Amino acid sequence: MTNMDATGKGHRTQQPDIRQRVGAAPFRAIGPLMRLVLRRGLPTGPNVLLVVRGRVSGRPYATPVALWELGNRRFVQASFGEMGWVRNLRAAGDAVIHRGR
Repeated sequence: MTNMDATGKGHRTQQPDIRQRVGAAPFRAIGPLMRLVLRRGLPTGPNVLLVVRGRVSGRPYATPVALWELGNRRFVQASFGEMGWVRNLRAAGDAVIHRGR
C-alpha cells in the first residue's frame, strides 16, 4: 500500500501481520473468557494471566498469554507480535503472573 506525503512522493505504509489480520478477532472474543477462567484458578495448559502496569496510565492490565519455562528462565509468547501488553511489559520491566491451580 502506498500513500502520498506532503511532497507528493509515495511511501509504503506497514500492513498488519497476516496473523494479526486473521487471528486477532477470535482471540479478542476468547480473551474475556480466558481471563475469567484464569482468575478462577482453573488450569489452562501453558496459559497464565499476565498483569502488567500500563506505561502511560500506570493502571494494571490483565492479559492471557502462554508462559514457557526453559531451565530457570521464563518466556511469554507474543503470538501477534509487539502488541500493547508487550510494550507495557518492556516499559515496566516486571509483571505479576496468575496461574491455574
